[in-house]
Amino acid sequence: MNSIFKILCCPSCGTDINSVINSCAKCGQRFYYEDDRIYFTSFNTKEANNLFFKIKHFLKFRTSLYDSMVNVFGPVFTLPMKLSLNRFLKKYNTSPNQVIVNIGSGNTKLTPDIINLDIIDYKNVNIVSDIEQLPFLDHSIDILINIAVLEHVRNPERVVEEMYRVLKHGGIIYSYIPFLQPFHASPFDYKRYSSEGIKNLYNEFEFISLKPTAGPMSALLWIFQEWLSMIFSFGIKPLYYLLCLFFMLLTFPIKILDLFLVYHPMAKNIASGFSIIVKKSKN
Repeated sequence: MNSIFKILCCPSCGTDINSVINSCAKCGQRFYYEDDRIYFTSFNTKEANNLFFKIKHFLKFRTSLYDSMVNVFGPVFTLPMKLSLNRFLKKYNTSPNQVIVNIGSGNTKLTPDIINLDIIDYKNVNIVSDIEQLPFLDHSIDILINIAVLEHVRNPERVVEEMYRVLKHGGIIYSYIPFLQPFHASPFDYKRYSSEGIKNLYNEFEFISLKPTAGPMSALLWIFQEWLSMIFSFGIKPLYYLLCLFFMLLTFPIKILDLFLVYHPMAKNIASGFSIIVKKSKN
């Protein structure tokens, strides 16, 4: 953890932070070090009153259980994205001296050497911070990862600007961004992007790849589950939530069709989500 302080700065004013202190000497922003993690902010989960977020929040503290439930019973066929991410890490995570940060990490620890940053202080989070103001020095990060995060922030354009700022020249980003997915608060939900929207969002970067890694069947299945729950709940909200879980458990095997459909040449038109790899210019 001590090596993290070499690249940290105050997220408000950019002043270097070289040791464990309580506030920024320049602007006075408070931060602190506790339980092997650094806090630049705190999030009150009571602000989010969505039932599914409360369930997800509870399960995320039990990482293995949460990941297993999402991968097996969730409406999105996650295997192509996970294979894509594994190939990325195998190709680009090549040196122990690299600084790699997973922003909006949740409680998932991809590898022991990756720094986890999230707004909620899950067990595996190293830095608790808002990702619209990243607490890192300019040009200090080799690799950034963000998976199903940008739809949950108010200003994704600002987050991308921040990623550009902190990334070294020649640095790489791996990002997974949903396209056709129903509302899913975690704790909030704001945006969706088509492939062309993603190109515009990351227009300052050089694209290495952009492809669907959550396919058309996942998109259709999730919407279908929500539609069935609405039809048969007759406007009764608690029943709707129960039916969502019921239809999720009943229909989840259908998503396996994305094993083939995600590679269809027109899958991008109705994909559930895209994985992208972009590079910051060396200039």
